[in-house]
Amino acid sequence: MNHPSQKYERKADNYLWDKLIVDSDKFFGWLIRGALIYQDDGLQIPESIRIESKKYQREEDDLTDFILDCGKQEEGARWGATDAHDAYVKWYNENINKNYTPTQANFGRKMKSRFESKKIGKYYYFGIRPLTDLDEPDRDELKEKLDQLDSLDNSDLNSPVREMV
Repeated sequence: MNHPSQKYERKADNYLWDKLIVDSDKFFGWLIRGALIYQDDGLQIPESIRIESKKYQREEDDLTDFILDCGKQEEGARWGATDAHDAYVKWYNENINKNYTPTQANFGRKMKSRFESKKIGKYYYFGIRPLTDLDEPDRDELKEKLDQLDSLDNSDLNSPVREMV
């Protein structure tokens, strides 16, 4: 650029190529060292990014909130997929957005990522059942674990709480 007009623009350096040629061995060495590190270790995500990503995922995870409020996880339990979706839609409309109805396909994908599903006449999710009037939601115990996750610092990355959430 011969006539810069913006504060971030600079006049063209007509000798830039010559300057780069002089330092080309340094650039090449830097490139090779970086490639070898990447080959050995892969792309490393900084710990602070990993922590914040986990927190963001939890904040955006409405399915966990639904399960805490409306479901009971236990061995041998099962919940019909249509019934679970109906309960989710009701919960979603009351707690998240009353003007949107989550699709059964999207809900099913989320549930299948967490629970085994099988067709026995109709589809069921195993390891979870709807809460009954006799059940107390597991919210207090799990909320405590989620609060521990929110308070993580770099030294807590391998905490067993992270594995449970």
